[in-house]
Amino acid sequence: MGSREGRQVHGVVVKLGLLADLYVQNSLIRCYGACGDLSCAGKVFDEMVVRDVVSWNSLISGFMKAGHFDEAISVFFRMDVEPSIATLVSVLAACARNGNLCTGKGIHGVIERRFKVNLVLGNAMLDMYVKNGCFYEAKKMFDELPTRDIVSWTIMITGLVQSDHPKESLELFSMMRTLGISPDAIILTSVLSACASLGTLDFGTWVHEYINQRGIKWDIHTGTAIVDMYAKCGCIEMALQIFYSMPQRNTFTWNALLCGLAMHGLVHEALDLFEVMTISGVEPNEITFLAILTACCHSGLVDEGRKYFENMSKLYNLLPKLEHYGCMIDLFCRAGLLEEAVELARTMPMKPDMLIWGVLLNACTTVGNVELSHRIQDYILELDHDDSGVFVLLSNISAINQRWSNVTRLRRLMKDRGVKKAPGSSVIEVDGKAHEFVVGDISHLQTEEIYKVLNLINSVYHESH
Repeated sequence: MGSREGRQVHGVVVKLGLLADLYVQNSLIRCYGACGDLSCAGKVFDEMVVRDVVSWNSLISGFMKAGHFDEAISVFFRMDVEPSIATLVSVLAACARNGNLCTGKGIHGVIERRFKVNLVLGNAMLDMYVKNGCFYEAKKMFDELPTRDIVSWTIMITGLVQSDHPKESLELFSMMRTLGISPDAIILTSVLSACASLGTLDFGTWVHEYINQRGIKWDIHTGTAIVDMYAKCGCIEMALQIFYSMPQRNTFTWNALLCGLAMHGLVHEALDLFEVMTISGVEPNEITFLAILTACCHSGLVDEGRKYFENMSKLYNLLPKLEHYGCMIDLFCRAGLLEEAVELARTMPMKPDMLIWGVLLNACTTVGNVELSHRIQDYILELDHDDSGVFVLLSNISAINQRWSNVTRLRRLMKDRGVKKAPGSSVIEVDGKAHEFVVGDISHLQTEEIYKVLNLINSVYHESH
């Protein structure tokens, strides 16, 4: 039913003299809310003499469906009746989607004081904390849930993947499997994305085999995740095989393969695939062009890069973002076209970020343009930022030019601003498990054996040289 039909029903209700009935009024609010006609829903609500919790829930639900999360929270605070579990679940969902952590925590406090936390409320609070990036609170809530269902696990695992915590998501997935809980397609799709991020091919292959063995039905999202995993792990042939076996593909599927090809230096294959994509009638998006420009950048294809960059807006009505400008500036710098790179940075519609300044600074040092290098360094130091990589780059350039006073000044600035250099790390997969090694970390259980092997390799290397 649409808004027009809803108004017709409303007119009939008035003619029949039923508008004063509470059940009818609540039904009209729900009807208008479902149609997205929040103006009429609000008018019915405001004209009600008596409202119950269903009235309030219906209006909140209407705002939620329309994506008006702030308004949904505002209605909640106006409530003059005791909220129900349905009310709290809706408002927690609003806090999750608009990032209102403060209100979400307040509702959590209300629930603990006045309600018994059941699975539905627990999952709603869990989702709120995860979507706000509060994984410590989310893990605490997850551990304290009296029972967990597949929704609880999905919220945690998917949330960790989407918030760039792939290693933790795989650990939680392994725990889930140990407890004998069977994952669904949504969880497996998220786990495949985590494998793609970490490059854990064995784990990703196991997930692929598990999906096939259990007869779990693929959808386009699962297929795209499998293509993405194989492509990012370097198994291009397998990625192509899955890609061409899929009955349906969307822009994200094409992007997954394009990004994998570009990442592994298969530039001409990526450009050819892009042409096939456009001929097939699939509309490219910003990610598509980022993959193509990255491929051009890594192979020094300046003319091709210029063409694709211009075609973004000319042919596809896509405005280049900071990342696209960054790719072009990097491409020009690698090709020795420093003046063109500087001009693009100067005229781009947004301010260059630290990565772009770093690329320009590196290029200045490579070609020996001392004057421009000093100007960029001075400009960077005027900016208030805490990127340790930029400070390290500036310090290294100053040391190469024997500007020792500048090196000392940079170190003092880092200390004053509280900037700490992030330790280097690497991830390796052994028997399907990802192991992360951080500089100076000796917490791994096999540290002693690892260092023995490293020392042996080191000594053999030096003996042979």
